[in-house]
Amino acid sequence: MMWGIRLLRLFLPLALGAGALGGVPALVVPAGAAVQPCEVAYAVPGGAIRAEPDAGKNHSLLWLVAKVDDARVVTDIDITADFTHPDVSQLSLHLLTPQTQGLSPTIQAFNTGMATGRAQGAYTFDEDSGARPLSGANPAPGTYGTATPEKILEGYPATGTWNLWLSNYGSAAGIVSSMTLTLTYATCDSDGDGVEEKADNCPLVANADQVNRDADALGDACDLDIDGDGLGNSTDGCARTAAATETGCPAVGRTASLRYAKATKKLTAVVRSDMPSCRADAKVTLFRSKPGKDTKLVVGTTTSKGRWTRKAPKVAGRYYVKVASSYATGEAECGRARSKKERVPRARTALRALLVDTDGDGLDDTRDGCPTVAASTSTGCPSASRSVSLKWLAGKQRLQVQVGSPVAGCAQRARIALFRVRPNRDYKVFGGSVSFSGRLRIKVARGATYYVTVPTSYASGVAECGAAESRKVLAPRG
Repeated sequence: MMWGIRLLRLFLPLALGAGALGGVPALVVPAGAAVQPCEVAYAVPGGAIRAEPDAGKNHSLLWLVAKVDDARVVTDIDITADFTHPDVSQLSLHLLTPQTQGLSPTIQAFNTGMATGRAQGAYTFDEDSGARPLSGANPAPGTYGTATPEKILEGYPATGTWNLWLSNYGSAAGIVSSMTLTLTYATCDSDGDGVEEKADNCPLVANADQVNRDADALGDACDLDIDGDGLGNSTDGCARTAAATETGCPAVGRTASLRYAKATKKLTAVVRSDMPSCRADAKVTLFRSKPGKDTKLVVGTTTSKGRWTRKAPKVAGRYYVKVASSYATGEAECGRARSKKERVPRARTALRALLVDTDGDGLDDTRDGCPTVAASTSTGCPSASRSVSLKWLAGKQRLQVQVGSPVAGCAQRARIALFRVRPNRDYKVFGGSVSFSGRLRIKVARGATYYVTVPTSYASGVAECGAAESRKVLAPRG
C-alpha cells in the first residue's frame, strides 16, 4: 500500500488546519480542475447472511456489487467487511474483479475453517499490511492479511464491475452491515493542479507552478517556512526572503552624512541605503564633539528621502550625527550609521568681519594664541606631547623628576604632582614645578613607592601641552 502518500494526506491537513496558517492556504482546488484521489473507497450496502442454502447448492451466497468508472491502473486492493456471524468457520469471502474470467482468478479475503467462533465488527483485509490472515477463535475486528495474494489482480485498469461474494456453508444466519472496496491508483492528483501526485511538491494544495524558493521537499504553497531560514511563516517578518536575523528580514546597511550650509546657517543630515524604507523615518541624533564626552543635542526623523535639516547651533565646534539601528516592518533590519564630523564656524559679526585670521583655523588673530600656525584647539595653538620619568638617585638620596617634550615650552617649568602608592588610595605628597631644564629632585620618605603626573597645560603662544604619568619607583629603605 502507498503508506507514504497516506501519511502525507493525513499530516498536511493537521499541519495546515481548517484554514490558512502562517500564509499557507488550506486545500484549494482550481475551478474546473480534474481531481484524481490516490485512494478511493467504494462503499457497498450490506445484506442478510441467510442460513438456508440456495437452491441446488450447499451454501447461501450474499452477492454485493461495486461499479467503478475509473480507467486508472490499480496498485493496491483492500476489502473491509462489517459483519456479524456466530460461526465464522462456515464463511468465505471472495472478490472477483473485472479481470476475473469465470471464477478465476479471485482474491480470497478468508475461507472456511481459517477461524472459528463469533465474528462481529469491521474486518479489513490487506495483503500489504504485513498482518497474518484471519485465524484463531473469535477473531477480533481489525486488519488481517488475505488468504490468497492480491497482486495477481493488481496492475490493471479499474473500470468495470467488482463482485464481493460472501458464502455461508453453515446453518446459522448473520448480517453484513456494509462492504467497502478501497482501490489505490498508480497515478493521482488530489489537488487537481495538473501535477501528478508523486511529482507534486504540495500534493494537497493546488500549485501548478510548483514554486519552491528554498528548494526543500515542499513547495511554497504548503511550506510552513517558505524561505527556509528556520523561522515559520507566522513569525517571519519577511517570509519570502531568507535571512539569519531575529526578525527574519535581511540586514541592510546604511550611511549618514552631515553638511553645514553657510548661506542658510543650517545643518542637513542625509541617510542613504539601497532599501528606501531604511532611508525614510530614520532616527537621527545630533552630537557636539567635545574633549572627554561628546554632548547629545537633539533627536530628529528623516523625510521619505532620508533628509533631516535644522538650524545650526550658535556655538561653534565640530558636530556629527548617529543613526540608530531599526526595523522596517516586513522589509529589512536597517543598520546603524555615523557621519563624519562637520565644523560649524563662529557667527561673524560686522566687527569680526574686519578681523584677520592669518592661519585660517577659525580663530581671528586677536584671539589666536598661535596666529601663524593652524590648529583645531581652543587656544589656536598645536597640541604637543610630553613625557615624564622618575628615578631614585642613590648618591643623592633623592627622587629625580625629568619632564621632556618636542616643544621646549612644554618641558620648562612644567607643573608636576608626586604621589605615594597606598593599598587603598594613593595620595599626593608633593606639588610644584620643574626647572627650565625640566628637572626636579625631591626628598621623600624611604621604603615607599612613588610616581609622578603632569597635567595638561598651555604654553602661551607655543602649544597646548599634553598630560603624562611616570612609572612607579621604589625609594629603598636606608
